[in-house]
Amino acid sequence: MLRSAQHGNGSGCAQHDNGKVVTARLDTAFFSQGKVMANEYDPYREKLVVETITVWPEEYDGWELADRLAAETKLQAEPEKATELEYVRQHTGFCRKLTVTADDLARIGMG
Repeated sequence: MLRSAQHGNGSGCAQHDNGKVVTARLDTAFFSQGKVMANEYDPYREKLVVETITVWPEEYDGWELADRLAAETKLQAEPEKATELEYVRQHTGFCRKLTVTADDLARIGMG
């Protein structure tokens, strides 16, 4: 699976460049380092999110990078509407992990 991340503190999964979203292949071992929290939107944890990850299922491998980044920006801007959302506990806060679904893409007009 292709995962991309935007980091608030530069730690964890991938590196960022001046706060820009970057796409990278990540090892799933990262998620075993933190404790996965409830699979629903949580306003308290949202205030403590220090990085975000967008997981793209293989069926979207053919999408252009620019289209993926546009979709990720829209999806991560409204985490409360995400179909599949997890919070991974880290030392400095939480990582919001959003898995892209066909319903999410339809909602933002990119399906």
